[in-house]
Amino acid sequence: MNDLNKINNSNELIPLIHASVTVWQKWQIVIPKNVRDELGINPGDVLMTITQHSKVVCFMKTDELESFIEFMQQQLQQFKKQS
Repeated sequence: MNDLNKINNSNELIPLIHASVTVWQKWQIVIPKNVRDELGINPGDVLMTITQHSKVVCFMKTDELESFIEFMQQQLQQFKKQS
């Protein structure tokens, strides 16, 4: 587990907020160093942008997208079992 997430009492991964970013004139943002380091983001890496309901924005390395989808499917199954 890295510092960007924590696990709650139900053994679920909870994302944490670590920094804010500013959108610059050319629509660019700078990913904070601590986030880049924790996520292993390097110059030249390709990130996917994911949005939902025009409110949530997520950036993810393309080579990690498949494992993230599998993780989310597992979380959804656990949620459905609890409901």
